[in-house]
Amino acid sequence: MRVFRLSILLTALLACSMAFGDNITIQNPSFETPNLSNGGVLGQSGIGPGSWITYAPGWVVSTPYGAGEYYPGTLQFPTGASNGNNVLWVNSAYVYQTVAATVQDSTTYTLSVDVGQRSDDPTISYWIYLMAGNPNSGPILAEDVSSLHPASGTWLTSTLSYTAGPNDPFYGEPLSIVLGSNHPQTDFDNVLLSDAPASVTPEPSSLVLAGTALALACGLMRNSLR
Repeated sequence: MRVFRLSILLTALLACSMAFGDNITIQNPSFETPNLSNGGVLGQSGIGPGSWITYAPGWVVSTPYGAGEYYPGTLQFPTGASNGNNVLWVNSAYVYQTVAATVQDSTTYTLSVDVGQRSDDPTISYWIYLMAGNPNSGPILAEDVSSLHPASGTWLTSTLSYTAGPNDPFYGEPLSIVLGSNHPQTDFDNVLLSDAPASVTPEPSSLVLAGTALALACGLMRNSLR
């Protein structure tokens, strides 16, 4: 009986794991490296809020001095970065990062990025791409081209997704994240990328499945201890 219960428990936990998918590793996803509050960064302007640099470790910048990191003050964002202290600034350029994951058949990829509107800048104009292959030439799997319009000094989250088919034409191609902005500056933060089986989508039904699986697992664990 206990072997049977253990089998059901493992099945329930697997269903829970599949419902949420897996995070794909991104280097410096929230732009907290380096720490701009310590005053010891080469090329840093100032210390703490207002500090900035013209590079972002882990990300390739298309144009020298076209992008970098800064520690926004209350003049730019009254409540600060959307995650941590630092954000990415991009002005008439773009940055990209190619992750270790590749396109796999029957898999859904979900990319989310926080987009910010500085309170001391005109309306932003930006683009976010999830790409396969060469990050400079495509193809583009999913995109957001200035669909969001955050209020002055605030953030909104852009969410993109791409579902690879059972015999996807881009199978095996590396995945890249591209964040770009025209003039004036657009700020980005909190970049997340995940994958999940294509038959499972991050909708309320998935949450119900995960909750049911977890409840079943907990009930079985309690019964096994009696």
